[in-house]
Amino acid sequence: MIPVFSYQILNERNEKTMRKKEKRIGIIAIVLLLLICSSIYVAYRLHPESFIGKDEIITRGEYAVILAQEISLDISNAEKETPSFLDIDGHWAEKYIEALVDAGIINPADYPDGFHPDDPITRAEIIKLLVKIKGSEDEAKNTRGHSGYKDQVDFKDDDKGYVIIGRENGIIGDEENDKIRPNDPATKGEAEEMTESIKPKLIEQKPTKPSQTPDTTTLEPIKPTEPEIPTEPTTTPEENKSTITPTPDYSGGSSHDSSDRDSYYPILTSNKLLYSFIKR
Repeated sequence: MIPVFSYQILNERNEKTMRKKEKRIGIIAIVLLLLICSSIYVAYRLHPESFIGKDEIITRGEYAVILAQEISLDISNAEKETPSFLDIDGHWAEKYIEALVDAGIINPADYPDGFHPDDPITRAEIIKLLVKIKGSEDEAKNTRGHSGYKDQVDFKDDDKGYVIIGRENGIIGDEENDKIRPNDPATKGEAEEMTESIKPKLIEQKPTKPSQTPDTTTLEPIKPTEPEIPTEPTTTPEENKSTITPTPDYSGGSSHDSSDRDSYYPILTSNKLLYSFIKR
């Protein structure tokens, strides 16, 4: 009986221990799940534009964030005590919208009834903002004519010049059925495609082949040392007296005449004169 009773006690203890472990594991799993969900929520509140699909409609506030980040605007001190628009006060994109206002890209006069940051942004609005970033606003205001799109009658009067300049600057191009649909809400994919036009174009450089010619590093040539010229030994007057000047042998015919011999050998000339005097 005693061993059986002890076995039952051990089983009860093991079951209680297992239940405690299961409860702890369940609590830890719930905490981790809450942390993950809260992190996703915070990320969405801070950067909701990152959670938008390419084919989803983008709002004014979301595009303001994308545009301000694209041109690297400083948003640290962008908030104002009195917001530029009353309906952006406390909005998650307020800093980005105010930074675009300070940069002259968003004009409060274009939104007299408020910015409405959670409303969809139209294709014409994006074109207008990008033309301003390219510095062609004055040109757009003074431009008249036809844009080349069939639905130009749908353009607002203030938007016509921006659409024409936008097409010239490559912000927009040939559209399906030659219609730009200016008043349609823009998708994130369309907004990003138009925003690409303000990025600097990098010229693709082909890799150059290594030169086949050897390295022609100019080295200073080494000058050869000049050979020493032996100097003639100096002789004293006594040594000159003892030196005998050899006379060449002209026997057997020579190409030199008598005048040459007289001029080169004065001793021989004086002997001839003395012999001729005695003979007389």
